[in-house]
Amino acid sequence: LLFCPNSGRLFRASREILVAPLSRKLLSALVRHAPEALSAEDLQREVWVGRYVTQATIRQQVKLLRRAIDDDAQAPRYIALIRGFGYRLIPPVTAEKPVAGTVHAPKPPGLTRPATRWATFGPPALACLLVLFVAGTVKIGPWDSPEPPPASPARAAAVALVEQGDLFYLRRAEGDIERAYELYLEAVAADPDYAEAWLGLAGVYTQQHFSTRELDREEYRSLYVQATERALALDPGLPEAHVRQAQFYYYLGENDLAIDHMERALELEPDNVLALGMHASDLFDRGEREQSARLMQRVVELDPYSAVSRHNLVITLLAMHRLNDAEIELEILKTVHPSLADSRALEYAFLRILQGRPDEVLELLPELDDKADRLALQAMALSDLGEVAESQAALSELAKIPG
Repeated sequence: LLFCPNSGRLFRASREILVAPLSRKLLSALVRHAPEALSAEDLQREVWVGRYVTQATIRQQVKLLRRAIDDDAQAPRYIALIRGFGYRLIPPVTAEKPVAGTVHAPKPPGLTRPATRWATFGPPALACLLVLFVAGTVKIGPWDSPEPPPASPARAAAVALVEQGDLFYLRRAEGDIERAYELYLEAVAADPDYAEAWLGLAGVYTQQHFSTRELDREEYRSLYVQATERALALDPGLPEAHVRQAQFYYYLGENDLAIDHMERALELEPDNVLALGMHASDLFDRGEREQSARLMQRVVELDPYSAVSRHNLVITLLAMHRLNDAEIELEILKTVHPSLADSRALEYAFLRILQGRPDEVLELLPELDDKADRLALQAMALSDLGEVAESQAALSELAKIPG
């Protein structure tokens, strides 16, 4: 591969590889620091300019770059995963210097290029290559790797649109789901055969049903099935498509089908955090708490910035009465996601009940938004304090709440 960090252009032999903007920034960061590995924090600082992103977002970006350069996560040639830390480039990176007094790009050692191949570029493209080399380029790895078919302009456009949509979808600020929806629709219109675009739509439909209530059950079911089945038909080996199917079947109560898809996703990608999280939840529901906790801990190690994963681990630890571990994870959650600290008051209140500190539970009650939660915890705390009449009064109030 031949890469110009200044222009962001990437070539394999004489063929340019179309790379989305964030993928170019990621490759540039890996090139600058090769052969050293970059941590998640390093990548946030250099690729996302310090903006907070989850581990899932980073993995997705690495996946998109791998796809562009024909790399395989199971047998990588270019990008290595350093478990528990980050990523690094595998092959050596060497600087390519321009050749003085020539209008041709320098030939890499051992590669013979017929003059007719350069002629097919035409004068404008040749001039662009001159600019590329004068600006300084780097060679990544050997030059004898097979040349894959080039990505079409339509696919490159769809990849870039999905990339943008994913950022909004994962951020979830006000209006982000609508922005993601529009970008995924544009991606499908640009390339109807891009499975990731259909999966993006499936994610939006889920939010429109469960969060914003824009879709009723039947509308959600119809649109979701259409999107996920199209994605699976286009790419049966896409782990995310099987994860989406598993989530949907769990929602329908068809657990056997859900487990089939979950297991298939893990066969394709053993470290898929969504599939591992679902497996942990399934084990929890079946009463296999120790296994669930170990698996949930693995999920947190793989995706330490995910609030959902760490929160699920807290609940698992509370259910197992591993109270010290649960408190440690809650403190980490407050540090990693300070904006979520107030919404974790419920878990803190249950922790204090289990620790035998009911007076502290009463102090936490004003932070709880749900009236039923407040009354239930108030009744428990007052009972532990020996204030039986007041506890019964709280229970009486709780009984008046429907459901």
